[in-house]
Amino acid sequence: MNNDSVKSALALIKYRWNGLKHVWSPDTGWPFTGKPALNEELVLSGGRVIFVQRRNFLKRHISHAISRALDFWIGTRQQFSTQLEKAPLPELDPEILRSALELEREAVERRSAFLRENGVEHFTFVYEDFYGPQAACEQQLAIFNDLLSFLGFSPITMDYFMAKCFEYVDPEKYQWCSGDVYRLIPGVEKIEKEVGSDLNGWLFAEPASAAGPSFKVKTSG
Repeated sequence: MNNDSVKSALALIKYRWNGLKHVWSPDTGWPFTGKPALNEELVLSGGRVIFVQRRNFLKRHISHAISRALDFWIGTRQQFSTQLEKAPLPELDPEILRSALELEREAVERRSAFLRENGVEHFTFVYEDFYGPQAACEQQLAIFNDLLSFLGFSPITMDYFMAKCFEYVDPEKYQWCSGDVYRLIPGVEKIEKEVGSDLNGWLFAEPASAAGPSFKVKTSG
């Protein structure tokens, strides 16, 4: 794959859609394994970027490992639970996991710097501030309206948010992983003990000191 093929694919996508979700793996460069620079090519393609970061790197990595084991990437919580009943979850090596989290943190820092240094217009928010039972509706609406403003749209009211948008961020409907799911992983207590930290995040207990940045994080080039 080369830059021209990426540009052609982007042109086809833009013909039908006004945006795309791009997920990349910092260790392999996936989805452009062998040519990781193409991930940057996408970022520099001319569109505005919404950069979603995870505060809890450990939960993100474990949740990804679970999805990979189940080959489940999209669907409701009920659909996820049904799939979970069909396959055992894999045991994870704490040392490999620790190295992966370090690599991931460095990759997120590099991507943030890349956006700033190249003057890419972008909006950044923290996943945990918008998704999950710990995120208040008022906080979700504030982030959502900041995002709408960044994209050039007018803000919405709480009534409209609750009627039309909330179902898509409702943890009762769409949050897959929880403490009960993590406890199905063989040796998960060892992972929590050896890998869990204020820097990496925790699976079962997160201290107040790891609260992280304010929910309203907006930057642009």
